[in-house]
Amino acid sequence: LQDIVSDGMLSIGLAMGHELKLFDAVAAVSSAEKPATSQVIAEKADMKERYIREWLCLMASGKIIDVDENGKRFWISEDRVGHLCGEKPDALLIYQQAVLMSAKAYPSLTELFRKDGPLGMDNTMFDEFDKRMAAFSEASHKDCLVSHFVPSVGMQKKLEEGGIQVLDVGCGRGMHIAELAMHYPKSFFTGIDFSLDAVVGANKRRDEANMGLENVSYMQMNAQDMKDEWTEKFDWVTIFDACHDQTRPDLCLKEINRVLKPDGLFSMIEIDGSGNVHKDKENDVSTFMYGISLAHCLPVAMNSEGIFMSVLHRKRTGEGLSISRMKTLCLGRKG
Repeated sequence: LQDIVSDGMLSIGLAMGHELKLFDAVAAVSSAEKPATSQVIAEKADMKERYIREWLCLMASGKIIDVDENGKRFWISEDRVGHLCGEKPDALLIYQQAVLMSAKAYPSLTELFRKDGPLGMDNTMFDEFDKRMAAFSEASHKDCLVSHFVPSVGMQKKLEEGGIQVLDVGCGRGMHIAELAMHYPKSFFTGIDFSLDAVVGANKRRDEANMGLENVSYMQMNAQDMKDEWTEKFDWVTIFDACHDQTRPDLCLKEINRVLKPDGLFSMIEIDGSGNVHKDKENDVSTFMYGISLAHCLPVAMNSEGIFMSVLHRKRTGEGLSISRMKTLCLGRKG
């Protein structure tokens, strides 16, 4: 129990370090040959020295960064800089934010257990969910989206030749669609999400980045009730780690089947969980996955009457609701 409590506090410190770019500040002014004091690091980070000192002590106690024998000078070992610093740190560093998001929702979450409590929770009840989910998606998918995912589902040639229609269901802030649209300018991409904030964020992200993407559109829409005129419109439909959040995934999949062309393809990315905790517990990441399912995915999916999905029941339930022309790719996210 002591280790669990300590790791919980360490997770908060890691989230702070990422959010405030404190690891970048440490790496910028120190090294094993020339470690830096908390004052030097605070000046680089433009933060209060006393808070920086306490944070450094937490990180050193947790063996995330190094400290000299006098306990006054700190540095990040060279082999850890890439995991903690820069624009693309380790995805697991970004996932520390999920712990904070869950903690802030804790009072509401406990009420869900009670027989007379609410069915579930809306995404708006989770602090900056769309922003945080966008960061999780980018860390997990961006680098492999074009290089590995597209070839693995056999869509590369069609996208390059152009003229095809692609739909991303549960697009969030639009990272997947924007990335694909930049690489395949001859094809057309549509992203839909139930959250207006997510769609606004997707358009804002595109405009601020000055991407100049004329082959992209985002719109707010319920995936369980898409436009009537979309019947057999799309050559390729994708859903990235979002089917489990649907209150009625069966209706979502039914709609996807309707909007797909007869020779179209549906690709669904989900976590590779067995639905059997006895098997899942052998994977170190399963504790986190069951935790985030309990704290977010399940409450969102249970927010109305429907077929409820746990984060580690995704694969099994997805197969049970499968439609023709569906290719399911499961991401293990080990290590």
